[in-house]
Amino acid sequence: MPMSDAHQNFISQTSYRAKVLLDQVGPLAQLNVLWAGSPDYDTAITQEEINSVPSFVGAGLTVQQVADAEYVLASILTSINNALVALTMLANLP
Repeated sequence: MPMSDAHQNFISQTSYRAKVLLDQVGPLAQLNVLWAGSPDYDTAITQEEINSVPSFVGAGLTVQQVADAEYVLASILTSINNALVALTMLANLP
């Protein structure tokens, strides 16, 4: 039985999103290294520093929000690495 247009479109969209996601692996890995490795931004970034940037203050940014966002990004990187073969296959469909 031939594949339905809806299923083919779904796979094509998944392929496109996999390509976009894989393009972000390098920058995500670099952020993770800076946050958790050296220079360990996890402990280096302070609320006082955040408060010195008007746009950050205007947004109400906190150190905890930065930490929460970095945690999510690190979790995404882990998920990508765990499914790297599948993502790569889909990202490279003709």
